[in-house]
Amino acid sequence: MPHCDSTLRVTKSGAIYPKDPDDVVLMPGRKEKLQELLSEGWIFCGASNQSGIARKPDHEMYVSEPVVIACFNRTCDLLGVDIGVLYAPERGGVPQTFWRKPLPGMFVIHMEKYLLDPAQCVCVGDLTSDKTFAERSGCQFQWAEDFFR
Repeated sequence: MPHCDSTLRVTKSGAIYPKDPDDVVLMPGRKEKLQELLSEGWIFCGASNQSGIARKPDHEMYVSEPVVIACFNRTCDLLGVDIGVLYAPERGGVPQTFWRKPLPGMFVIHMEKYLLDPAQCVCVGDLTSDKTFAERSGCQFQWAEDFFR
């Protein structure tokens, strides 16, 4: 279960997350590693906090939900793999729902949809909240820089 921003992709513009599909750039080695794992039968699921959706349109960190979806689609196109990405659109800070990482709501949906055994799942991320998400989901965790090395 890879997370997206700063794990699979960065932006051409240098922004924290893309606000346009053309701004999406894959991080080195991501496509090759995921293609290799796909050939071994791995299933890819994504979980991403997208608090920019909850911002007001005039806020510098705002991003619309259709743009978030278009950027995820562009990421999958560049990778050449299908990733069932779920995202939490609520604002950061104290979680308002069970959905936003580090709470395991998104993983529970993936687990039910794909009949996953958490003990056989690996969550890959770059933030402490990703690690906590994996622990709360019952998954193994690997730092992105180690997993994609």
